[in-house]
This record gives sequence, C-alpha cells and structure tokens, in this order.
Amino acid sequence: MTVHTIGGRLLLLLTVLAHTRNVAAEPLPKDKWPLWPAKMHAELVQNRSGSLAIVDHYFDFKGGSSLLVIRSQLGSTLMDYEFR
Repeated sequence: MTVHTIGGRLLLLLTVLAHTRNVAAEPLPKDKWPLWPAKMHAELVQNRSGSLAIVDHYFDFKGGSSLLVIRSQLGSTLMDYEFR
C-alpha cells in the first residue's frame, strides 16, 4: 500500500467517525408490540442416525406455551407440551 492509499482510508474513517453520533436504542412502547405473530407453527424434518421424523412445533408467544408433535417414520407419535 502506498502512503496516499493509507492516508485516504484514514481520512475517510475519521470523517465517518466524526459524523457518527452515539444513539442509544430505546425500547418500543407496548402499543408497537408484537413484532412477530402471536402464534407460530414450524415444521421440521429430523434425522437422528437414519431415524427420520417430522416435527411440528407450535408456539404461543402471549401464553408462553409450546407444543412439539414428533411423528416418527415408523408411525409412533410423541407430544411434548411446555409452558412457563
């Protein structure tokens, strides 16, 4: 690198830093929530050492509950319900 390239980059960096303000993030007011839907559903494909399963994950953000429905390749179903 030449001196002009280093000096130009340093000048650019100092200019950007001089015009940048330190802005603190403020929390959103309650009327702006939720940022995501109240309820969510995700479908996953799980592979554990060749044993395949379809996992349905239902989540209720407001209620704080979660339901996992795991359907294995062999036909058995496992349900896991979690809540706060």
